[in-house]
Amino acid sequence: MIEVKLNEQTLQGVWVFKLSQKLPDANVVNAKELEIKGITNFQQAMLQAYRALNKIKYQKRSVEFGAYHEADLITRNDLILVANDTRPMLISSGSVLEQDGLYLTLSQPCLLTPGKTYVIHLQMPNKQVDVIEVTQGISEYEVLLARAPTSLIVLEYEGNISASTYLVTTDTHSKRDLFLITEKSGGCAESSIPAINYTDQYYLKDKDYI
Repeated sequence: MIEVKLNEQTLQGVWVFKLSQKLPDANVVNAKELEIKGITNFQQAMLQAYRALNKIKYQKRSVEFGAYHEADLITRNDLILVANDTRPMLISSGSVLEQDGLYLTLSQPCLLTPGKTYVIHLQMPNKQVDVIEVTQGISEYEVLLARAPTSLIVLEYEGNISASTYLVTTDTHSKRDLFLITEKSGGCAESSIPAINYTDQYYLKDKDYI
C-alpha cells in the first residue's frame, strides 16, 4: 500500500541516502508512493512510512474547512477539536467570557439536564484540548468545572482571536471530535485545513524505530 522513496543530499552535496521499500510487504501492487524529505537514516524513514500506512488503514473520517487568521496558530500534525453543531450530543459551543474560580461564563446558552453527565472541551491558545466534566451553574450561561483547567483560559474580548473556545457535549468517552491536521494551504486571507480523525493507532509502530 505504501512505497517509500528517499533521496536526501547533504548541503555539501557529497552524501546521498536512498531507500525504496514497499509496505506492508514487497508483494504490494499499485502502492501509493511516499516521498519524505529531511530523513537521514533507515529508522526515521520507516517510522514515517508506517505512520503514513496506518493513517490509510485507520482513517475513518475526514473534514476540510476554511479558516481565517486564527489558522496561523496551527500547523500540520496539530490536533484540533472539530464541532458538528447538527449533532444531538452537542449542547453548546462558543467562547469563554469570564472565569471565577471553577465557574465559567459562556458566550452561548448552555442548559444541562439534571441526572446526565456532560463534559466541556476547552480548546486552549497553546493548541491543547482539555476535557473536563461540568455541571450547571447559576444561570444558563454558566457552568461549574469539576477541576481546574490544565492551562490558563484566555477570555474573549473584542478583536481577540486567541480566546479559549469550548464545546459542551454529553459525556461519551469518545475521541470522535478530535482531528489531526494533514495539510495546510493558505491564501492572503483564508486557509484551507483538511484533517482526519485522530487515533493512537497511527503510531503503533513508533516503538519499533525509536
